[in-house]
Amino acid sequence: ALGIPEEALVIGYVGRLDVNKEPWTVISVAEHLQAQTLRPVHVLLVGADMEATIARLDAAVRASPLRDRIHRPGRVEDVSAAYHALDLFVLASWQEGFFPLSLIEAMERGVPVLASTVGGIPTVLSAGDGGFFIHKPDDQQPISDDAVRSAAAALAPELLDDLRWERQRTLAVARAKSLVEGYDAATPFREAVLAQLKG
Repeated sequence: ALGIPEEALVIGYVGRLDVNKEPWTVISVAEHLQAQTLRPVHVLLVGADMEATIARLDAAVRASPLRDRIHRPGRVEDVSAAYHALDLFVLASWQEGFFPLSLIEAMERGVPVLASTVGGIPTVLSAGDGGFFIHKPDDQQPISDDAVRSAAAALAPELLDDLRWERQRTLAVARAKSLVEGYDAATPFREAVLAQLKG
């Protein structure tokens, strides 16, 4: 339905295509992974283009050796097909709050994630447990190409081995389930406030 061949390795992002989400970094991750496999790598970017992003994203697509395999259907009403098409969800944000819902949406569908180490992401995900990291030392600068190259190199042995990646899919589902089942934001907040009042 998305025009992507069944045998493709699909790297992508679903969400608002804004500057702080660095959608061009998703393309860069895919390029580094394509250099390590004979399987055709496709990129799927689903979401509304923000005005500030369009020119840079268009330029990244034109410059990419994968340009004929980059799919940008825009905003869609039902994102399920997009998530199910993905082999890897990439969230290359400059900055985030605690833990983006898009990571849970991907993982609960059995899609492992590669995310930048910003916000609360590294406190929730564990490397090799359905999630992988692009190491980013601060939330003010874009992700460096060295960081993308290192992340792709660390991820490739898992992603390019069908059995190992199937295990990562299972781990991603289990991690998402553990995050949403019995989630109680009020109790930790209440305990933190009480501790401050007592201290």
